[in-house]
Amino acid sequence: MFEAGARPVIYGLSGTHKEATKGDKNFGIGLRTLSSECGIGLNEMYRYVYTNIKSHKRIDWTHEREWRWADLREKFDFAGLPFYADNEEFSFSKIIVLVKTNEDVEEIIEYIQHLYHSKSTNYAREYNLTTIANTYILSIEDLAKFDKDIDTVKLDDLPINAIPKLPKIVVKPETIEKVKNAIKVASEISYDECERVFNEKGDVGGCGWAYVVTHVTNSEITQAMIDLELASSYGTSYYYIKLDKSFPAQSLDVDEPGKIKAAEYLTRELGQYFTTRWKWD
Repeated sequence: MFEAGARPVIYGLSGTHKEATKGDKNFGIGLRTLSSECGIGLNEMYRYVYTNIKSHKRIDWTHEREWRWADLREKFDFAGLPFYADNEEFSFSKIIVLVKTNEDVEEIIEYIQHLYHSKSTNYAREYNLTTIANTYILSIEDLAKFDKDIDTVKLDDLPINAIPKLPKIVVKPETIEKVKNAIKVASEISYDECERVFNEKGDVGGCGWAYVVTHVTNSEITQAMIDLELASSYGTSYYYIKLDKSFPAQSLDVDEPGKIKAAEYLTRELGQYFTTRWKWD
């Protein structure tokens, strides 16, 4: 964290807390700044935490050892410390996330699996896939199995290989072929249903698109679709499934019935739940 530019917070001042007012050289820079009389430079003010411990104000946060990070050199155009951003400034060899329950572990693993499969944000900012793959999720519930004193245990005391991380799913060749064939049939089913609705109603209704999706993250079927470049995720809770062809109509009322039929077929054929999503043009 230190090498990445993070620093511990500054709890309170030696003198009096005073905010900049009109006429002070620090005034008007940002929403609120300390007076130049306080002795903290503008570049270090992100670390400052107002602290005023008195007999009638006994709340003391100084034991938390809080660290903060700021993009002082303006290298990034998004908020927060970009742990997973693929950048030349810094990178982390591994990340350990502490959560409360085992249920939280499963939820976060599923989330970072989506990031890994996405490879980049919706704005084409690439992720550091090595760092994502080396993210470990540890729950307080799980600490008991390590036979360590929870009150004094350090992360360095734990066997890193025993902490959950992204699973590596190996796809069998027969699964690849099964998925290929299923997508081919599902595409025909979707096309035929869209054509039937079009011939019956015409290209009526609002313009839009429907998509076949799956919410199942860590499965051999989903991994096979990703390997075949048939499934894509954008850090969401689902994967878009790419069909071989689509019926040439703009109407959502025409497109959606076909995608529903395709999703139903894939669910039956592949033994994994598929459904649909849609959006207006």
